[in-house]
Amino acid sequence: MMHANPSSLMQAMREASHDLHLRLEHRLTISSPDADKDDYVQYIRAMWGWLSPIEPRLWSGEWPVALNATQRSCKTAWLEEDLRHAGLDASAIANIPLCTVPPRLATMGERIGWAYVIEGAQLGGQVLRKRLALALDPWVPRWLAGYGSQTAANWKIFAAYVDSTDDPQLSRDAIRAAVAAFASLATWLQEQKACRADGCEHPL
Repeated sequence: MMHANPSSLMQAMREASHDLHLRLEHRLTISSPDADKDDYVQYIRAMWGWLSPIEPRLWSGEWPVALNATQRSCKTAWLEEDLRHAGLDASAIANIPLCTVPPRLATMGERIGWAYVIEGAQLGGQVLRKRLALALDPWVPRWLAGYGSQTAANWKIFAAYVDSTDDPQLSRDAIRAAVAAFASLATWLQEQKACRADGCEHPL
């Protein structure tokens, strides 16, 4: 749902994508209380297949220096590190299915919307890291470590940039793109068996 007068673009994207985001969280197999290493590996296979075609296009656009786009464009490598730890070699990783529905990333607003979902996943990763700690012990996955101690700070920097924008068309593009990104991710994770079908949710 899009609210008429959100106090900020970050809030507007959060409100517009809230239902999709919540539904996705409830359907993730790795959010299940009995999730194990196999579930995590299935999840990162799916995430790699979704993110790897998107990430180079997303961060190759013009971004403010303060956002450090180079640092933010390394998440596919984090997933690959985890896949290798799980036993997949280069050939196996290269054969992981890729999401072939490209996002619209023609405008800064569209890039902001997709980045909102991908950067926000780093916050979610902190929650999953704690939840899966026993199941994955002694492995501490690179993807779930995210930016480490800088995760919250990097999110605040991103949010500050987003909320400093003052362009109605950019805002509209960003809101639509955030919703599209959540929908794309949910569909892909379900197709790759990393997410339960609608109606098969579990409590968080």
